Amino acid sequence: MSTPTQEATPVSSAAWKCLEGAYDVQIHVGPDVIPRRIDDIDCAKEFLAHGMRGFVLKSHYVQTGERAQVVNKAVPGFKAYGAITLNHSVGGLNPVAVELAGRSGCKMVWMPTVDAENETAGRVDGPHGAARILRINPHTLRARMRKLRIDWRRFRVSPTADP
Repeated sequence: MSTPTQEATPVSSAAWKCLEGAYDVQIHVGPDVIPRRIDDIDCAKEFLAHGMRGFVLKSHYVQTGERAQVVNKAVPGFKAYGAITLNHSVGGLNPVAVELAGRSGCKMVWMPTVDAENETAGRVDGPHGAARILRINPHTLRARMRKLRIDWRRFRVSPTADP
């Protein structure tokens, strides 16, 4: 799944030596909705050939427990773990999605990434604000921020500001 714009950066033998026995705890590989340089099975084979023991598959959009199971079967001696990222594609902060991900073997839960407040350029409300992304009332978000001692007023954007 190589793309012309994403060429592999050569890794020195000294760097591989430092990684012997290591686990990469956040790896983005194919298949994915975003083109990736390598798929999960080929990456596992490459890592194993260089002495690494495993990785955690991360996707911003789907849980990866089943993919990790496939890697573990396809690449004996290597250990892949699944994860879930709590973005809108899995229902956001969704305990049911976390439960099902755990049942499929996921060992890591990531808080929202592409749907997180910091992706809103500091807006709390409005069409590009955190409240809309979190699908909650802006007043509820401000109340939760007050409870956490976060001054929501510093996130205000003037009505004429660009999104």
